[in-house]
Amino acid sequence: ADFNTRINTASSIERQITALPALAAGYDGRYFQASLEGGAGWFFLEIDDDAPRAQGYGREGLRNSTLAYALTAKARVKLGESWALSGFARHWQDGSQALENQYRVELRGDVSRWIGGGPMKNPELVLSADAYRYNLNVYNRAGLPPVLRWDDDVTFRVLLETRW
Repeated sequence: ADFNTRINTASSIERQITALPALAAGYDGRYFQASLEGGAGWFFLEIDDDAPRAQGYGREGLRNSTLAYALTAKARVKLGESWALSGFARHWQDGSQALENQYRVELRGDVSRWIGGGPMKNPELVLSADAYRYNLNVYNRAGLPPVLRWDDDVTFRVLLETRW
């Protein structure tokens, strides 16, 4: 089961909530792990009304709440003893209409050799990128310009994760 939410993104997504119970099949080897998942769940996406207001859109019609299904592929490869590279791709579909594609790539490594001692236990450096590609045709109205001038969202992260 997977439950996610995002609020007020830089690309005018006011709120996104997804809930996905899924069946998974996977391989869990020493250096390589992979899985495929499929399930039906709830997909909710609301566009911030500030951006489309200039194009003539009102607050109504900027929400999509639907029962949808998703297919997910995940993979992880160990790069030596301290580092791992992982990837994730998910496609949300509502009947015959694509709703969204999500992608993530992450490089995670043990940096305890670099950051020794102190209260940190098992510090890890995490470099990641998340990308979302939206189908905004659900929100577009005839006779008006597109609800948003973009249909994607990318977030880059650099994190230091540790246990105290």
